[in-house]
Amino acid sequence: RGTVVNGAFFPVTCHALKAVICLEMAEAGAAYFNRAGRCTWQVWKYRVASAAGWRVYAISKEDWESLSDTEQKVNYVRGLLQG
Repeated sequence: RGTVVNGAFFPVTCHALKAVICLEMAEAGAAYFNRAGRCTWQVWKYRVASAAGWRVYAISKEDWESLSDTEQKVNYVRGLLQG
């Protein structure tokens, strides 16, 4: 379930751990500008969430796509949150 944190929407969150999970897909145009680095909007979103006391987990496209099925993806995210 998604959450709005100080005006920034995060589609994947864990309220119990106060964590936001962000998939950084360059092709979507949301995370990177010219694929060289995070765009200003993405940096702002991460800072807003962090300043509000949320933990921010950014997952790269390569890491996400290397996981072949839903169970592996769930375990990967679970490991991030527990780590």
